[in-house]
Parts: sequence; structure tokens; C-alpha cells
Amino acid sequence: MTSITVANKGTYGFDVTPLTGVGFSKADATAVRSQVEVSLALGDAIRNALTVARESGLEAFNPADNRVLTLPPDLSDADREYLFATIMGHAYSGGPIRLDQWSQAVSRLDHWAAAAASMLPPGAGGGTRNIGGVWYVNGQAWSLSELFTANRVNTLAEIDKMTAQSLNVIAANNEMAKALTNLMERLFKKYNENQWDGEGTQYVSKSWVDSVGITDQGSAVPVGGRNVWTDGSERYPNDLVAALEYAVSFNQLRDLADKYIGPNSLIAKMDGLGSTEPQPSGTGLSKGLQKEDFRAMIDEVETIIGAFATDNQIAQLRNETLFNSRSNLIEGLSTFLRGQQTTGSTLSRNQ
Repeated sequence: MTSITVANKGTYGFDVTPLTGVGFSKADATAVRSQVEVSLALGDAIRNALTVARESGLEAFNPADNRVLTLPPDLSDADREYLFATIMGHAYSGGPIRLDQWSQAVSRLDHWAAAAASMLPPGAGGGTRNIGGVWYVNGQAWSLSELFTANRVNTLAEIDKMTAQSLNVIAANNEMAKALTNLMERLFKKYNENQWDGEGTQYVSKSWVDSVGITDQGSAVPVGGRNVWTDGSERYPNDLVAALEYAVSFNQLRDLADKYIGPNSLIAKMDGLGSTEPQPSGTGLSKGLQKEDFRAMIDEVETIIGAFATDNQIAQLRNETLFNSRSNLIEGLSTFLRGQQTTGSTLSRNQ
């Protein structure tokens, strides 16, 4: 059977930005989370120190001046040196720092804490952070427009993925329905032409159904009076006839019967009766269904085809909903970006 694949990999037209952190190990995530917590506590301590300094009329003070700055009790020496020297740009053991420099240092500390926290997975205290109009995602700085666009693009990518999967289901269902329809035509031909006898000695086995479901048994020229349509389970070995483009094996048919009809179907009964060999080996001739049961089994195949049609109707309704959601998202994204552009232009003219 051929296969139609709409899309099964890639970004489905959009680049996805997962908001899941940067993949820290459990130990690293714990360490980063602790460092973020002490940095936030240090920021609060410095703000309190600035208030004290202003009330005291100070224009500058040393980081180590504990009369002004009281460090958080759980701030380790290593974290203290790193946060002061590397993040804020002023060594803890250095000289006096002006109040405006302290304000800039606190801002750098806040941004670092936001960026570091955003690298953690949401379940570990991470997620998106916003400081001073800058949004941090996975450690990277984003503007509001960029973040809004990224979130909408992620949603659009998921919708495209779901749509592609749904279209693949529809395509696969259509192929299987076509294969089952072709099989049902062959089953009817067998039912109408088979030499059913009144003694109940003519059977059609699951091996015969399998062969006409996957190979073009009817294209073979009868040899020595043998005929696949009239002589019970008579058929040619599969390697002597051409394979069908839209094929359905008996095992597939049995699985579909279990799904859509139940365990007590005639298809299941035929399966339990066993296999037969290509004739004229003479083995297994009495295995399979007789006329009335065989006719009822054809009705079961028709029921399965109807179930595929119902599944496709549901899938098509789902696709319509997805298409509508996609259109609404694109419209909302376009409106937001136009608004941002208009706001930016207005601010530029007023400067």
C-alpha cells in the first residue's frame, strides 16, 4: 500500500522556542535556584542600604560597611565575591561606591537573577521573568514583542503539527477504506461465483481472503481448470501474482474487526478456523466459512468501511477547528505587531 505523508518532522513552518529551561541536572538546578534566591535577598539588602545612606546624607559607602549594608545571612563568601565582582562590577573589598553606581549595580543584579531563574524548568522555580521591561526566557533577553511572537509562534507550530497529524490520519484512513472497498468487491465476486454446494463442503478460508486482499489473484490465467473465484479456497501462491497497490492483509482485517465490531465477529471466527495452502496441494480444504457466514462476513467489512468514514468526518471537524484557531492566532499576532509598530512610530515622532 502506498503512503501519503503530509508532514512528520521539523517545525511545520515555524521555529519553536520551548519554554522549558536549559536542561540543568537536578543538582545544577538546585544550585542555580539557591544562587538566585540569595541574589534576590542581596538586592533587597542593597535597596535597604540605599535608603539608610540617603537618610544619613551619604553620597557613597563601602560594600563591607555593615553599618549601612547588612548582607543576607545565608550568602556564602563565594557567592558574595561572585555577585559583587562579576555581576555588579564592584569588588566587595573595594572602595566606596556612589549611590548612583549602587543603583546600577542592583539593576545588573536583578537582571542576572531574572536571566538565571529563567534557565530553570518551570517546575523548579523557573519560567519567564520580567525586569524593567526586559523579558527573560531560557536565559535570553526578549522584548515584549519578541516574547509575544514566540509564544504565538509556538502555539501555531503546535497547531500545524496537530493539523499535519490529523491529515495523515485522514490520508491513511482513505487508503485503508479504498483497500477494504476493493477487497469487498472481490469478496462479493467470490460469493456470487463460488460453486457453493448443498452438502456444505465448499469453504472460503482466511488464507484465500488474505491472498485476494494483497495480490491480484484475478489477473492469473486459470491453469488446468483451477479457478480462484469458483473453487472454494483455490488460489495461486502470492509470489506468482502481482501485489496490489491498495492492499489489506487478513491480519489487518482481523485487527479492524476487533476494534470496530468486537471479538465475536465472523472475521474472528474465520481466523480461528485456520489457514489453507494454495491448491492443488489438497490440504486444509475444509477450513473456513461456508456460504451464509461468508455473506455475513462481507457485511462486517462494509461496517468497518463505514467506521473509517465516521472517523474521517470527526478528523475533518477537528481540522476545521484547528484551521479557525490558526487563523485567529495569526490575526491576533498581526494586530499586536501592528500596534507595537504604531506605538514605536508615535514615540519616535514625539522625541
